Parts: sequence; C-alpha cells; structure tokens
Amino acid sequence: MLSGESLINDAASLTLVRVFTLIIAGASLTIWQDLAIFGLAIGVGLVVGGVLGVLVHWIRMRINDPVVETIMSILLPFVAYILAEELSGSGVIAVVTAGLYIGYNSPKEGYATRLQERPLWTSIDVILEGFVFALIGLQLNTVVQDLVESERSLGQTLTAAAVVLAVVILVRPLFIFESYARNRLHGRFIRPLRVRLSRGHRSLRWIRGTAEPRLNWRELTVISWTGMRGVVTLAAAVSVVASPTQIPAQDTIFVIAFIVTVGTLLLQGLTLPFVIRALRVQDPAEDDKDRRSEMLLNQRTTVAAIELLDRRRPEWGTRYGPEATAKVLARLKARLERQAETFRQDAEEEESEDRRTSVRLRGTQIQDIRRELLDRRREIVLEEREKGNLDEEVMRRVLVTLDAEELAMDSAQASRSRS
Repeated sequence: MLSGESLINDAASLTLVRVFTLIIAGASLTIWQDLAIFGLAIGVGLVVGGVLGVLVHWIRMRINDPVVETIMSILLPFVAYILAEELSGSGVIAVVTAGLYIGYNSPKEGYATRLQERPLWTSIDVILEGFVFALIGLQLNTVVQDLVESERSLGQTLTAAAVVLAVVILVRPLFIFESYARNRLHGRFIRPLRVRLSRGHRSLRWIRGTAEPRLNWRELTVISWTGMRGVVTLAAAVSVVASPTQIPAQDTIFVIAFIVTVGTLLLQGLTLPFVIRALRVQDPAEDDKDRRSEMLLNQRTTVAAIELLDRRRPEWGTRYGPEATAKVLARLKARLERQAETFRQDAEEEESEDRRTSVRLRGTQIQDIRRELLDRRREIVLEEREKGNLDEEVMRRVLVTLDAEELAMDSAQASRSRS
C-alpha cells in the first residue's frame, strides 16, 4: 500500500510543483490555462511512458542477452524523462508509467535479467539517494547565508518551517481517517444500490470487486504516521532553487523543505517501529501463511510440469528419438514427483496442529540450517579447486547454481519480512 502510494504521489506532486512554478513565474493567466498545463503534463507523461514501456518490453522479450536488457532498463528512465519533457509533458510520470509496465511484465522475461537487475538497481538507488542528500548538504550553507542576508529573518523562516511541518504531520491522519470513512460509507450504502441497479449486467462483477479492505483504527494510525518526506521533497526544492525563472523566496522554500524532510524523518521515521509495536499492528501468523502459500504454489507448478511432460511425451519422442527420450523423461518425471511429494508433505505439516505448538523450527531457523549447508557445499567446491581437480569455468558454473539457490531463499525471506 505504501509503496504504491509513494510512486503515484511522488509523480503527481512533482508535476504539481512544476505547474505551480510556472504559475508563480507568470506563465499562465487563467485557471483553465493552469488546468491545461497540468492535463498536458499528465497526458503526455502517460502516453510517452506507456509507449516506451511497451516497446522496451517487446524488445526484451525477443533478445536473450541479460547485459543488453539491463542496459536498456538503465537507459529507459532517462529516455522517458527527456522525451516527455521535450514534448511539454511530465518526465516523472513518464518514468513511473514505464517502470510500472516493465516491472509488472518482468516475470515474463528471462530469469538471468531479473537476477542481474535487482542488486544493480538496489545499488543505483542507494548511490542516487546519497548523491541527492550530499547535494542538499552542499547547498544548505549557501542558502542559509543568502537567507540571513535577505530581508526575511531566519527566525521567521524557522517559524514558517515549524508551521509547515506541523501541517504536514497533522493533515495526513485527517485525510486517512476521513477518506477511509467515506469509502466505507460508499461501500455500505452506495455500492449495494449500484449492485441492485446493475444486477444482471456485466458491470456487477466489477462493482463487487471494488470493495475496500477493512482496517481498524490502529492500522489507520500506523498508515497516518508513515508520511515521512524524503529525497523527492528535497529534489523538488532544489529544482525550484535551480530554476532559471525568478521565483520569490527561493531560499525560504529550500530551508522549509529541508526542515520538513529532516523533521519527518527524525520524528516519524524513528518512532514508527515503536508506534507499530505499541498499537500491536502485526499478524503473528503472516510468516506461516506466506510460507504455506509458497509451498502450495510450488506444488501446483510441479504438478503442472508433470502434466506437460506426459502431454508432450509423444512429440518429444518423435523429435529426439523414442528410446533416449523415454529414459530422460522418466528420470525428469521421477524427480518432479519427488519434489511434488516433498511440497505436499511440507504443506500438510504446516496445516497440522503439531506445527502450531512450541515443538517446531521457525522460518529463520530453517533458513540458517539451509545456509550452513550451502556454505559447506561452497567449501567443497573451493577445496577441489585448490587441489587442482576442478576447472575454473566448471567451478564458476557450480557457484552460480549455489548462489541462485541462496538468492531465492533470501528473497523469499526478505519479502516475508517486508510484509
């Protein structure tokens, strides 16, 4: 919920900053012109991002080169941003639109690209965020000096920043609780009326599927306390200061944005874990539910693979030879059946009462055991390499297999931790 909110809100807010900057600079005269500027920015950004996202995904589906595919993913945000800006659109919305499309369709692409892109983009994200914060720090001293020498006093600016910080913190819970209550009211009275009016029509399924999830006041409070400002707020302030148009009180805007960002990060960011624990917003069974879902999904995929093997057996026999194919398929089917049986037994154990007692291993403990086994297998590989019994290329292929297994294990555990 918070990740999706961040993507959409950041793109829309940066577009609004651009529109209001043009308004302050005198680029528009009427409300209709302002709305036209905003609508053009949104529309062009969506079209450019969508077209580039579809085009890049189409290309990546037809090549089998993880390096080239990764380079395309790195260049895509810059191309989308520059092209949308050249067409008077919102570059940020174009980037978000293209990113959402590529991210949603990435499971259809090659596994090697996914394994390569995730750590790469994580590293790029850290570098870019650190660069922006460093840039803010370098400009802060100059901006504060300009502010002290200007007609506006530093005390007035700090007072205004404190007021804005308070408004930023207080407005979010008011909006969260009000919008949730309005949606619940809409779902209780208006949506059932629409269902009755549309009964028998195809829109009935869509209306029934739009029900909002039920949240209690504790969960709404936690969501209300997650309004931390970050690098996007600071980047917007820097864009105002660096804008070629003369905007009044640029230094004041920068200082206020800096104080609001740091204030929310320190106040809300540091206290958020305490708020979550104090309000007991947690699901102790979530880890078990996720692990059970993984087991059932693995079982379904394995069974589907066995069904495909039986269905394609005659075709493969004709193509590769019946005798050799029969031996290979028998071996593959036996392996898949063993995997399916293992997944089935694990799922049954998760469902049994014994798994809910204290006599059990937690997910992290199981992961520790698996990690020790993988470390031991790596040690054997290195020992064989040191003895001269193993070719370097063979060693690297085996290590890639072990690394991929540990990456899958860590990714699943990280996903459960984030949830």
